[in-house]
Amino acid sequence: MFICKKAPLAAAAALVVVGLAGCFGGGGDGPAHTEGWMVDGYVEGGTVFCDLDKDGVLDSGEPSTTTDANGKFAVHYCEAPLVGFGGKNTDTGFDFTGVMKAPAQSQYLTPLTTLIVEGVKEETLVALLGLPPGTKLTATDPTTNLAVYTATLAVQQYIAQLAATLAGDADPQAFYAKVALSLATVLKNAPAGTTLISASGLNSTLLEEAAKSAAGSAIDLANLKAVLADIKGQADQFLRAASLDALTTLSKALQDPAVKIDPAAGTKFFALQDDSIQFGAESKTLAELGSGITLSNFDKISLKAVVTGAPTVGTSAVGLSLVEQGGQNRALQVVLDKVNFTLSAGQLAMTVASDANIHLHGKKANGGTVSYTGPLGTIQKPVTVTDNTLTLDYSAMVKKALETATDENKPTLESYLNVTGTFQVTAAISNFNLRKADGGALAQTVVSVPNTTGNVAGAGFTGKVTVLAN
Repeated sequence: MFICKKAPLAAAAALVVVGLAGCFGGGGDGPAHTEGWMVDGYVEGGTVFCDLDKDGVLDSGEPSTTTDANGKFAVHYCEAPLVGFGGKNTDTGFDFTGVMKAPAQSQYLTPLTTLIVEGVKEETLVALLGLPPGTKLTATDPTTNLAVYTATLAVQQYIAQLAATLAGDADPQAFYAKVALSLATVLKNAPAGTTLISASGLNSTLLEEAAKSAAGSAIDLANLKAVLADIKGQADQFLRAASLDALTTLSKALQDPAVKIDPAAGTKFFALQDDSIQFGAESKTLAELGSGITLSNFDKISLKAVVTGAPTVGTSAVGLSLVEQGGQNRALQVVLDKVNFTLSAGQLAMTVASDANIHLHGKKANGGTVSYTGPLGTIQKPVTVTDNTLTLDYSAMVKKALETATDENKPTLESYLNVTGTFQVTAAISNFNLRKADGGALAQTVVSVPNTTGNVAGAGFTGKVTVLAN
C-alpha cells in the first residue's frame, strides 16, 4: 500500500520555500504517497490533507486530495498526520460534518484513528474498546470487520451528536474536533482496566467526563446528563447490531441530520405518564412490556404526555415495527414521515403535513413481501392528539397501503388488520423529547422500513406483545 522512493529534488526544494522542510528527514528516503480510505461509511468527495504543522487546518502548501466514490485517497510526500473533512457518506447519503484524523501513513481515516492522533495509544484504545489485542485500527477497514465497525459507529455517534447539540445553529465541525479531543484526553488518562465499551454499552462515566470538558458552561449539568443519556441510547444501538447490514440500516436512521437532541432535554420535556402505554383499552407499563404482555386485540397505541417546562416542538416522524417471534417470520414496519406539533398553554396539538408520506413493508410467513411509499391522502388520521395523548392507529396506515396494493400483495397487508400472534413491537418518534415520568431517558429506538426511505430514530419503546385470537 505504501511505496517509498527518493523524493524529487525539485519537489523538496519547493516545500522548503514555503517553510515545510520538516516533511522530510535529512535528505533520506520518504514515502512517495499514502493511499487509504476515509471511513464513516466510505466518504465520497471528502478533502484529505497532510497536516504538516499539526494544527488540524488545511494551509497553503500542505498536500491535499479529494476522496473518490469509494472513499479512497492518495496524499503525496507526507510523513505527518492525515486530516479529512467534508464529503458525503456513501451508505447514508448524508454530509460528513466532522473532522477525522489518522497517524502518518495510515490506511484508514476514521473516528477511532482520530482518537489516536489526539493522544490515545493504539493498543490502549484497542483495550478500551474491548477489541482483540493486536487489532490495527489504522490498517483495518471498519466496514469489513463487525467488531471494529460497531465501535467506530458508536464512537462516531457520541462525538457527532454531542457536537451537533453544542453547536446549535452554528457549524458543528469545530465542536466535533473539540469533543473528539476531550474524549481522547479522558481515555488517555483512564485508570488501568477501564473500558469504554462493555456488555452494558458505552461507559456513561467516561462520556460525561469528556462532555463536561467539551461543553464548558454552554449547557448546565442537568441538561447535559439528559442529552448524554439520549446519545448513549443511540450509540448503544450500534453496539447491539448483529451484522454489517444492520449497521448500515442503523446509520441511515441514526446519522440523519434531522435527528436532533434538545439541549434543554433535562428541564423541558414531555414525561410519559406513569411510564405506561395504552394498547387499545389496556394500559401496560414499560416494565411489563419489556417482560412480555398479552392483549385481546392490537389496533391503536396511545401515549399520555405530561408537559414539563416548555419542550421544543416541531416536525417529527413516527414509526411502528412488528416482527413475529417463534419462527413464523412475519413482519410489518410502518412510518409516517412528517407530523407537525405545536404547544400552547400546556396543550399539545398536531397536524399531519400536507406532503407527508407513509412508508410500509410487510412480510408474510412464506416470505412474500410488499412495500409501499406514497402520500397520505384522505384517510382516517393515523396519528392524533387529544388531551396531550398521542395515539397511533397503525391499521389506518395499512388500509392506506391497501388502496393501491395489487391483488397479489393484498393478502400480505390484510393479515395485519386483525393481527394475532407474538411480536417484538418497537415504536419511535423523532425530535420529540419524550422521557420517563421522572425525567429519565426513555429508550432510544429505531424503526426502518425496508425497500423505502422510511427511517425513524428517537424516543420510544420496545417489548414483546402476544395478541390472542378473538
